[in-house]
Amino acid sequence: MSSAPVSLGKGAWCCDTNSEIPPDKEAEVFEERPSGEILFEGMDTVPPRKNTTHVAVFHEGCRYRVKHDHEVEKVCELKKKLWDGGLGQGHTVNKTVKQTGGNVSVRSVVPTWQQLSIFFAGRLLSDQKTLAEENVPVGIKSLACLDSLKKKPHKESAYWC
Repeated sequence: MSSAPVSLGKGAWCCDTNSEIPPDKEAEVFEERPSGEILFEGMDTVPPRKNTTHVAVFHEGCRYRVKHDHEVEKVCELKKKLWDGGLGQGHTVNKTVKQTGGNVSVRSVVPTWQQLSIFFAGRLLSDQKTLAEENVPVGIKSLACLDSLKKKPHKESAYWC
């Protein structure tokens, strides 16, 4: 077992509605629930995703979901929608924890969408290309996003380790 503090764990955010995705709904929203649709040695598995209209992006420990047209919209438009929908605007996640006086996860603030950099498979994506032109799979749920002006990693950003 690692002695390092737990990374991530800041929940999930829907940029379409600029609201938190409740922890008990995350598996359903991101289509991560095992079912009997495809079995492996008699066990339920997570079937292939059916929702290809949304993408998911990880930024400093929080997962963001946003609707994005894979073939038409450029990466810069994805960044704008993510930022407008709450990524990098510092909204508090886990409001119920705050109300009970416990620890609160606060997402970091990024002043402008232009500071965001989107990565797929370790490769920086061009603002002027679509996800299709960048050979990113339709409905991708594992893009990474960084604040390009940061010189040091955020203490809870696992992908910097």
